[in-house]
Amino acid sequence: SGRSRQARAPYARLHAFGYVLDQMKAADWVEASLPVFPGVDAERHAYLADAAARLTDGGGIAAAALMSAVERALFQRPEDVTGDRSRVKTELWEATATHFYEGVRRVAMTDAPAAAVDEVCRAFATTLERTAVALFDRYCFSGTADPSTIRRLVAARYSLVMTLRGYSKLGAKLFAALRIPSPDGSRQARAKRSRTRKEAST
Repeated sequence: SGRSRQARAPYARLHAFGYVLDQMKAADWVEASLPVFPGVDAERHAYLADAAARLTDGGGIAAAALMSAVERALFQRPEDVTGDRSRVKTELWEATATHFYEGVRRVAMTDAPAAAVDEVCRAFATTLERTAVALFDRYCFSGTADPSTIRRLVAARYSLVMTLRGYSKLGAKLFAALRIPSPDGSRQARAKRSRTRKEAST
């Protein structure tokens, strides 16, 4: 049962911390907390590694898509981009960290880890879309923008949403990283089946 599984796989956390040094001077304080499941067997560890890799890869692609969308919205030309906007990607990681760890924990605790990995990845895709779009709206507020800027914001936001839903090359890459069915791939498959039926009837 789920309760017996929880007893066999206790949930703990490993907390690591330290300074970032710049020319031997403390520049920043860095810390991270990671889940540890000491009671799981080798097979379940493989599922945990698979889930973590899929969620990490998907999150990285979504973060890159978000930062690109923000830059396209705020700047008219790529060569006009100034400043370090890596904070946009960091905020997406931070905002989705709880969902990430809870997803991995679910895989560790369930009696059906294979199915859980797929369900966790599908749920994480929804989380990435919701969180990334919210961050885009915060960074690219259009309340006082001129018409040309608003058009650019709308186009960038639309492109981001379509990517996060799998309807672009980068979106297909995102869904492939999470290993969940791509809506764009399903549409292409339906179109291919339709063409095949038409060719067979001629």
